[in-house]
Amino acid sequence: MFREILEALNYKAYYAMFGHSQGGAAIFNAVHEDPTITECMVMDRPVCGNIQRFRGFLMPTLLIYDIEDDGHPIWQGKLLFKELKNTEFYTYRHSQQPYWVPDHIWDKMLGFFMRM
Repeated sequence: MFREILEALNYKAYYAMFGHSQGGAAIFNAVHEDPTITECMVMDRPVCGNIQRFRGFLMPTLLIYDIEDDGHPIWQGKLLFKELKNTEFYTYRHSQQPYWVPDHIWDKMLGFFMRM
């Protein structure tokens, strides 16, 4: 299904793929199957199933997790950070920084892209 969506968009290349929650999981799965579809990934609280299958995954990935979001558990983010080989990992607490994502995401992404 994901491949059909990419083909329908009719782009020649995808520099970065962005995902959140289950959409992030779908992108992880698609890039795991075909790492040539993008140069990097930016993930906001992805919820992935079998995280161990990404062991040694080299795709540059920016991970962001809200420590207090039980629907997108931080333990998954920590495990992804452990398994992935080329990752930046940022966390925040919504109760202390409710606007962390809109206030910081662009700076984090620009720095991430510049370091690639």
